[in-house]
Amino acid sequence: MDANIIETLPKDLRIPAGDIIARHLPAMETYRELCALFPQPLPIISILPSRLDFGLISKYGIDACKELNFLPISKCDLYLTAVSPTPWDQYKLSRIRALNYDSVRLVTVTDEAFRNLLDFAEKRISTVRNNNTGNISAPILDSYAWGREPAIGIAKKMFGNALKMGASDVHIEPQEDKVVVKFRINGALVIQEPVHRAFKKEFIDAIKDLATLPLNETKNLADCRFSLSLDGGRVVDFRVAKLPISGEYENFVFRLLDSEKILRNNGALPFRGKLLADFESALNAESGMIILTGPTGSGKTTTLYSALMRLDLSGLNVRTIEDPIEYRIPKVVQTQIDTKNNVTFSRTLRSMLRADPDVIMVGEIRDAETAELAVGAANTGHLVLTTLHTRSAIGVIPRLMDLGLSKGDIQEAVTLVVSQRLLPKLCNSCKVPVRTTDAQKKHFEFYKITPPEFVYRELGCPDCNSTGISGRVAVFEFLRFDSAMKDLMVSERATLDSIAELNFKQYNPLVKEVLLQIAKGEVAYDEIRNYETKMHEFLDA
Repeated sequence: MDANIIETLPKDLRIPAGDIIARHLPAMETYRELCALFPQPLPIISILPSRLDFGLISKYGIDACKELNFLPISKCDLYLTAVSPTPWDQYKLSRIRALNYDSVRLVTVTDEAFRNLLDFAEKRISTVRNNNTGNISAPILDSYAWGREPAIGIAKKMFGNALKMGASDVHIEPQEDKVVVKFRINGALVIQEPVHRAFKKEFIDAIKDLATLPLNETKNLADCRFSLSLDGGRVVDFRVAKLPISGEYENFVFRLLDSEKILRNNGALPFRGKLLADFESALNAESGMIILTGPTGSGKTTTLYSALMRLDLSGLNVRTIEDPIEYRIPKVVQTQIDTKNNVTFSRTLRSMLRADPDVIMVGEIRDAETAELAVGAANTGHLVLTTLHTRSAIGVIPRLMDLGLSKGDIQEAVTLVVSQRLLPKLCNSCKVPVRTTDAQKKHFEFYKITPPEFVYRELGCPDCNSTGISGRVAVFEFLRFDSAMKDLMVSERATLDSIAELNFKQYNPLVKEVLLQIAKGEVAYDEIRNYETKMHEFLDA
């Protein structure tokens, strides 16, 4: 590969990363290989030896630093910042994380600068040891006051921290030498300070005690629900799933169900403009079916609850069938599925139709009988709200047909389908602009969007706990069964492509909604890979 290839690189890649690229040119075969190796710009920094944290270097071990090509410069909680001449090496990055379960951010220095820093660090540590002066081992800051307060209080403090940080779930993963604690924040798992093995049994017993699980039972599955008073008296519900794993260990996942947040939301829907008007039109109809679709964690349940609270609950008989009941809503009759006692979706729905309901929420359509009953209810004067697991709004049609419904059944009963996703929102304090490439401009133009001069990527700062992400952005794809759509559905020319073509004259597909958020600078361009089925057409050649 000719060294002149540097001159053909996009400026945002060529200028900051040129020094590093030059080292790898002999091994590169194609420009595409080069782009794969450098998916993001790699700015090279200049750092003085005094910026190194010698306590951290000693803690991780100088031998590990030499082997894995990194030198720590700072640490905030579990977020380690280090310099490296090879920040793209994912294998070494995973090895660094494993040393102390850190979340690692690497910044780039040249090979020569790294060798000089490493030489300085080795001499500094050797001198301190030989003179036996000073303590270069930085103490590990424990997030929880073990030995100074009861384990129950420490467990509550952990859940309180999860609530303050906006976590949706808390994962507890006991291991041989520690208990790993992770919070799911903005859809991503963020590792917290681990619990030392000396306190492992005490900690596990405390969380089982809070969840009213038997302390001496470790082999069975368990699902339960409990409430805690946190954050100055704020009551939060938790749903816990316990899974036995190898050895005598148990894995726990706690879902935080903040009912107060739902009630404070007071029926505020996440839509705007035409989407809000069309959703409210379907919600205020006397009958029909509204279906929400999307993967687990896309916010379907929150949207459903907001829709229910939008209704006149005093003047309507509103009933739900859920598995499980996530939030308690005043004036709504909520039924919990209990398969052990034969309380299933289909049996409950059949019985519920005899209780004169106006509105029925079916947590999820899982089988043919429930689908048939829900469609029947929508066609006989009831408003039905439910969810399905499909990749798109259009995907609801083949899914319902797989459950035994005809196109005629679907067009007669279904009023509106909403597919929704939650995208990671870039932190405004640290997001980094990257000049839009020609291929990316082509991508925006394909969907009739004016290409932005820059797209953005995450970096990480104290404001976002070094994740680069601060909150999430909801995007939606609508499919409304108006008169034109109903006519097409029952015609001989009805195909998924023709239905999509007609629908996208009114509503944007998900991929375009994601690109619009990228153009606004709210979301990183890489996120589009999860939604663009023709991504290969928009890569730099």
